[in-house]
Amino acid sequence: MFICNNFSFNLGYYLSMDFFSFFFALFTLLLFFIIFMIINKKMMKMLLYMLIILILLVFTTNNFLYFLMFFESVSLMIFFFLKNFGYYKERGVSFFYLFFFNYISSVPFFILVIYLNHSFNYTFNSMFNFLNVYFYFFLFILIFTTKLPMFFSHMWLPKAHVDSPTIGSMLLAGILLKMGAFGMYRYFMTTSNNLFFILMTLCFIGYFFTSTLSMRVLDMKTCIAYSSIYHMNLALVGLVVYSLYGSFYIFLGHAIISPLMFFMVGVVFDFSCSRNMVLLKSFFKINIFFFYSFLLVMLMNSGLPPFLNFFGEVLVFMMLFNFLKMKTLFYIFGFVLGMYSNIRIYMMMTSGNVIQGKKFFFLKNLLMVVLLLEFYIMFSFFF
Repeated sequence: MFICNNFSFNLGYYLSMDFFSFFFALFTLLLFFIIFMIINKKMMKMLLYMLIILILLVFTTNNFLYFLMFFESVSLMIFFFLKNFGYYKERGVSFFYLFFFNYISSVPFFILVIYLNHSFNYTFNSMFNFLNVYFYFFLFILIFTTKLPMFFSHMWLPKAHVDSPTIGSMLLAGILLKMGAFGMYRYFMTTSNNLFFILMTLCFIGYFFTSTLSMRVLDMKTCIAYSSIYHMNLALVGLVVYSLYGSFYIFLGHAIISPLMFFMVGVVFDFSCSRNMVLLKSFFKINIFFFYSFLLVMLMNSGLPPFLNFFGEVLVFMMLFNFLKMKTLFYIFGFVLGMYSNIRIYMMMTSGNVIQGKKFFFLKNLLMVVLLLEFYIMFSFFF
């Protein structure tokens, strides 16, 4: 059922891959420009300059080995952010989780590529033909599904987000996860595999359970991290059923909305030194702009029409219905649970009496929110 005509996807690759590469690179520059506005530390700025160079190399190289090298180098920069600028003493545990899942998933495939270097010339097409062997395919998929992340390889993400600074969380959600998506795009646009149904099953499990988990946690960052996981699993399902543009819209929408959500949580934490939603009831009522902008962001993250997430989810569900018919209702049920978890965050943070205190939403914070929302709305109507 999942075997498709290779010729059509090879043609689609040559027509569309340049567009995806250009747009991911352009969006990366825009996001870095916004992040630079709130950075004061010189060390952070130096790391960001290095990240810009590495990420642009990832999006522009045509050599598969260089692509993997630059890809893993970006993860190394994220390690520095977590280790040197993290909030808690427990960030060493998060550092270990991030290192274990990212590099243990990458090292076996690197060794295999170097060992078999006589079989291909490191171009993407030759590498993807080489991945017809199921064991090689498993090692290859493991690299990018860990970065996305897919369920069962996702445990590093909530821990990394909780202990990262606000800038680190924005980079994780907006850049690192999208690089995993870009690697999957390069593969899914050129080939097909009989094992894709296994990915679909794992994505369904992840989509359902992470949306359920996000309804029971009280830490705002952890809840948003689980929201990122189930969005990435839904987008990966779209790639499996070849709804490429539906997945692209979800990835792009998430790359704007998720960093904005983490930025808002960072503002709340800087002001209150807490991210517990029980302790912060009615906190958003202090500032009326923050109150309504957070509501808008939560609705956009839930798939509010006529924005990017809505169109992406509709396209993915339409293609899923062609493959699964009425079984698609199970995915829609997971979508409802995810939407409820977003509304739950908003209701917990806005219920109760107004806390007395000074207004905390400064001009720089206002500019950040307005810029990200403008990009999201502009991209929504452009596409």
